[in-house]
Amino acid sequence: MPSFKHILFPIDFSQQNCGVAPYVACMARRYGARVTMLHVMETPSAAYPGWPAHAALIDFQAMIDDRNKRTESFLKNEFQQIT
Repeated sequence: MPSFKHILFPIDFSQQNCGVAPYVACMARRYGARVTMLHVMETPSAAYPGWPAHAALIDFQAMIDDRNKRTESFLKNEFQQIT
C-alpha cells in the first residue's frame, strides 16, 4: 500500500469539495502526511485593461479577505491536528 507524505488538496468551497475534506483529513492522519490546500481565485474580467471604470468597482482586498476567512473556517472544521 502506498504511503503519503504530502497531500495537495485543491479547494473551491463547493459542496462536493467539502464532502471530500473528511477523507483527505483521514488519509493525512493515517499516514502522518502534511496537507497543503490550494485555492485559486479567478480575476474578474473587469480588472483587465480596457475596463478601467469597472476595475475601480472591484474590491480585490475584500475578495481576498473573504476567501481567507472561509479557508480558516474550513481548516478549523475539517483539519484539526494536521499540519
